[in-house]
Amino acid sequence: MGKMKDELIQLPLPCDLKRFIEYCKSFYSNDDAVYPMGVSDQVMVAACFLLFKRKDTDFEGDSFDREMVREVLHLLGYKEGVGDG
Repeated sequence: MGKMKDELIQLPLPCDLKRFIEYCKSFYSNDDAVYPMGVSDQVMVAACFLLFKRKDTDFEGDSFDREMVREVLHLLGYKEGVGDG
């Protein structure tokens, strides 16, 4: 995880989005995730970025937005409790 976190810090993303990505990873993709879904770091960044760029809702980086990321992950075929998507 340390390497990806270092790489994530280098991406030209707003700080609030970087924090949100780490927040979502703690729920869905880290080794000790609350709801492990086996999501790769690249997929997590893409899902969070999609939500961040939506025009029909305000991005707050809160639990509502995290749940919206989960819905995107479900659409991509990821499920809770599964090691691989």
